[in-house]
Amino acid sequence: MSADQQEVPAAKTDRAKKSSTAKIFGGYPLSYRDVVDLLSERGISVDRSTVYRWVTKFGPEITKRTEK
Repeated sequence: MSADQQEVPAAKTDRAKKSSTAKIFGGYPLSYRDVVDLLSERGISVDRSTVYRWVTKFGPEITKRTEK
């Protein structure tokens, strides 16, 4: 991680970041590692299991909203 990137603890990450992660994963054929890499480029440090939990939690709601 570069000096200008700040590690953000998963517990302090807000709902918008979690929701955005689920949108990224749901909208494109990406692996959890791909999503972790994309977030890392934006200065957000998370584990693949965290991304999995976010997608599991927010994915169904995003899918419902986009299928209307």
